[in-house]
Amino acid sequence: MVANKSNFYARNCHFERSREADFVVGAEHGSTIRRCTSVGSKRFILETGTIAPLPVQDCHVANWTDPEAAVVLNGSPVFLFDCSFTHTVSNRVPVKAVDASQKLLLSNNRPATIERFVTGIPRDKLYVIPSGRLSG
Repeated sequence: MVANKSNFYARNCHFERSREADFVVGAEHGSTIRRCTSVGSKRFILETGTIAPLPVQDCHVANWTDPEAAVVLNGSPVFLFDCSFTHTVSNRVPVKAVDASQKLLLSNNRPATIERFVTGIPRDKLYVIPSGRLSG
């Protein structure tokens, strides 16, 4: 799915083996991705915008093929919560920021350790929100 200069609301979608990315997001208006799954795609999200917020909730991504990451962020604020990323290669980091000033809010994701979850953002730029009583 490609969104340039627009917005979208993705719910309960399933992707397999996408060649570029399941979501290419260059939106200038807020969009959301919720309860989606991805298996064997190159990337789950390629975020190319720098303005609109992107909440990503309760998504499950497995065995992406891009050696860099399943989610590549370019600068738009992203809130990633209740998501899980699994890969047969244990050293694959799911999220990579292209810009060190990326605003990223995280809560209740797997893998839980920040070092195994995100690269490209200084620790003082990450916002980790403690898990609540309920989960995805």
